[in-house]
Amino acid sequence: MGDSLTGRFCGLYGVQWRRNNFHRQVWKPALAEVVLPDGATFHGLRHTYASLLIHAGESPRAIQGWLGHKSITETFDTYGHMWPSSEETTRAAIGAAFDPTHVHESLTQTASGEAS
Repeated sequence: MGDSLTGRFCGLYGVQWRRNNFHRQVWKPALAEVVLPDGATFHGLRHTYASLLIHAGESPRAIQGWLGHKSITETFDTYGHMWPSSEETTRAAIGAAFDPTHVHESLTQTASGEAS
């Protein structure tokens, strides 16, 4: 992804954290400062973060970058079930496109040289 998303989970010298070092140097001290439910894990917070972004309407590509996934496929394989269904929106769009009033307006605009 772009430079704006690189280095999110890097240590002081720009090197990616090793799991054990991150756990000892970052995660454990952070837990001592906040109140989280018993059994809260970094992985669980990561999933919460992703689901909040999805429900807020963030783009899949942005979420891919924030989570550090190498491909959009990884993001969709993991979180695809969380995106809202677009069945109703799709039906409405197709219904509107084939609505006689809508089709007539489009033909009229095209014939008169206006952008449709």
